[in-house]
Amino acid sequence: MKPLAILILTILAFSQKIYSQENADTISNSKGLEANLPDGIVKLLAENSAQIDSLIGANSALKGLLRESQQEIEVKDREITNLNIKIDDLQNTTIKRLEASNDTLQRRLISMASNFLYIPYDEYSIEEIAIPAFLSTKGTSAYTRYQNRLPLLQNYKSDIASLVESLTQIEKDLEWGIVRNQKANEHLNNLKISPLYQRYSSYDDWENTYLGGQIQIICGLLKSPVEQTSSKLKNIRTNLERLLNNN
Repeated sequence: MKPLAILILTILAFSQKIYSQENADTISNSKGLEANLPDGIVKLLAENSAQIDSLIGANSALKGLLRESQQEIEVKDREITNLNIKIDDLQNTTIKRLEASNDTLQRRLISMASNFLYIPYDEYSIEEIAIPAFLSTKGTSAYTRYQNRLPLLQNYKSDIASLVESLTQIEKDLEWGIVRNQKANEHLNNLKISPLYQRYSSYDDWENTYLGGQIQIICGLLKSPVEQTSSKLKNIRTNLERLLNNN
């Protein structure tokens, strides 16, 4: 065993000597190569090497600045996003408030226009105030909701004229007591299927309007006709005719 150990140690020592010699030769060859180059080339190599080191340093610094810029951009982007959200919320709130305010205004206009249905007919008030005010709300939800009132305003005068014409005939037919009940029932049925009655009955508060109230009185008289019914109907007709003649 001892001779074998000596042999192994000898081989290792020889290998280390060869590696040291090769390394020394490489360094020596490099220095020898530089020594063989012109001074200008050696100086240029040194300057290029220094410039490369400087560029590497500058590149590292720029990368650092780029990372900082990217982080700052991300922060600003988040701020912009948050501001846009706040702007959208503010716009939505403002729009809803304006829509609510506008809806209130439209309903008030319609209410004002509808009020003229509750007083005796006046041509100027209906034609120059009520109808234009109502039509100005066209296209709104309030107009759609209450549009069944508009025909009452637009036909107010013609409905009075139509009712006057009907009352004139009813008065004549009720003068004969023997057929009074039959004629009164016929006129009552004809009145209820007339366009005038249909327009007014489509409005939930029609009985409280001026002309609606007159229609209700007429219907009540026709349901239970008596000798005085004709004269009472004549009084209603006379008042309605006065409205037409005064306008």
